[in-house]
Amino acid sequence: MSITIFVLSSGPQRLPPTVNVLTIEPTGIYDEVGEMKMVTVALSNPEPARPDPIFVKDEGLPVEVRVTNRWIVVKGAIGGCTLQFLNHRVLFLAPASADAYRLRFSYTGGVITKGRLTLLCGLLPRFIQIRIPIWFRRWSGWINYGPASHWRRVDLELPLHVPGLAPESLEGR
Repeated sequence: MSITIFVLSSGPQRLPPTVNVLTIEPTGIYDEVGEMKMVTVALSNPEPARPDPIFVKDEGLPVEVRVTNRWIVVKGAIGGCTLQFLNHRVLFLAPASADAYRLRFSYTGGVITKGRLTLLCGLLPRFIQIRIPIWFRRWSGWINYGPASHWRRVDLELPLHVPGLAPESLEGR
């Protein structure tokens, strides 16, 4: 009697989400220093070819911007999201004199929560796959992913001004 055990691993650890400033736009709202800016930041999956998504959740801490070497809280939050093929956008309003922003979030990779048999059937040679009855495919279901249990925290402090680029040139990114 022989027993075969299949071990499905999530593979190497996931890379953290990529964070990019998409746009910095004037708002027509003025504070004591000048016109405030609407900043759009995108979180995206650095490995979109992997089948499992990245799960992101905020730490309950708001977005902060640095004004004259002091961090102030602005309205804006990452929330919870799943990054697979599309990016997740975060909008916040920054004072005119802001020179950096701070984001805090946690991320993890995905684990299969449903559809393990469907995944194993997909690994079989094609001539065997076509012989699997349709009722079995319906019964085994779709492959669903859920967040893994090992969340990693990220604290980012990034500049709002990209040297050598005007805010208008960031809009095409």
